[in-house]
Amino acid sequence: MGDSAALDETMDEDITSAQQDSFSQSQEDLNNAIEELSGLGESDSAPQSTSPSQQSGADASDLIWDLPVDVNIVLGTTQLSVARLMALEPGEVVELNRRIGEPLDITVNGCKVARGEIVMREDDKTKFAIQIVEIVGR
Repeated sequence: MGDSAALDETMDEDITSAQQDSFSQSQEDLNNAIEELSGLGESDSAPQSTSPSQQSGADASDLIWDLPVDVNIVLGTTQLSVARLMALEPGEVVELNRRIGEPLDITVNGCKVARGEIVMREDDKTKFAIQIVEIVGR
């Protein structure tokens, strides 16, 4: 195996490790939230004006809505060797695997959840946004 191939493999392992660490942290946050949710209906210390199922449902949704997630818009991807990556200069063009006008992938914590297209914000023409065109799995 050549030096470049070995570097590519090491870089892929580093990226995979970083993605696994991010996923593990997200999974740990989710597991902690689930544990908190599980304990909400078990408290008998205070009288409740609503039924236990209504109360725990309201508290549970409050916890879920506050969980942070990473949202990424994927314009396109490409594969480069480490040597090519290190040789890039300002002004060079890196070709992506998407065509102009093709829907972009929207991922949440690394999982594809939707597709969208770039639009200009109505309230600020100097910024752009993503308009959802398809929810994955619906």
